[in-house]
Amino acid sequence: MARSSRKKMHTCKECKTRFSGQYCPYCGAEYGTGRRRSGSRGIAGGLFHFIGTLLILALVVLLALIVLDCTPYASDPNHPTIYAIVTSVRNAIPSGALLEYEQLKAKALSYLSILFNNVFSVFSS
Repeated sequence: MARSSRKKMHTCKECKTRFSGQYCPYCGAEYGTGRRRSGSRGIAGGLFHFIGTLLILALVVLLALIVLDCTPYASDPNHPTIYAIVTSVRNAIPSGALLEYEQLKAKALSYLSILFNNVFSVFSS
């Protein structure tokens, strides 16, 4: 039984090109798949996405620096990497903001020590 020499032609759903085979030769879309989502957010949506990403990145960096600052290695010159990072960040921050940060850190540590003592006293009795 002889086969037809003509291959079946398909129309690409992405670029509307007629082709034969499994993949479109122009855009690379696979035969049988639907249109891809364009992902267009517009200028305002892209700007909000960019600013949101920057804020999240800044928050992650801030939390990492706070954790590094609370370690005992931050004030020990025998651990030069952490000491250099924390010292350079402290030199870059204005003195008023650094004073506020130190006060907030002292309040948070006192609150945590009170909380720890209360929890410890409940379990020890």
